Amino acid sequence: MKAVLSSQKGMALYLVLAVLIVVVIIAGMFLNLVLSQARLTHHQVSRTQAYFAARMGMNYAIEMLSRNDPGWSSTSAFNYTICKSGTCDKNEPDLPPSIRNVTINVGDVEIGSNIRPLNITVDYAYQLN
Repeated sequence: MKAVLSSQKGMALYLVLAVLIVVVIIAGMFLNLVLSQARLTHHQVSRTQAYFAARMGMNYAIEMLSRNDPGWSSTSAFNYTICKSGTCDKNEPDLPPSIRNVTINVGDVEIGSNIRPLNITVDYAYQLN
């Protein structure tokens, strides 16, 4: 009986080590899943902010064109840039941190109409800080 018990003392150590390794592997997989989800969520938030920044740029361009603002009354194509701070046409401090700038490209006036094509480009960052 004593020989059977002494041979099983080492088995407990192996069992504890095996359980510990399994727990560490599961914890690593869970941590990887949580970090991946955090990156995806941050990217989705940045994309949503970029979408609404583009809408803001479009609404701003339509408003300036409908007012016949002197800076916007040219019949030829031009670009207009809105950014948080720096060298751009309009500083907008309320832009979210992920938005670098919003570029509005106003096309030429179409012949025989008042239609002008607009192209809005948003430069945004989606990396985690």
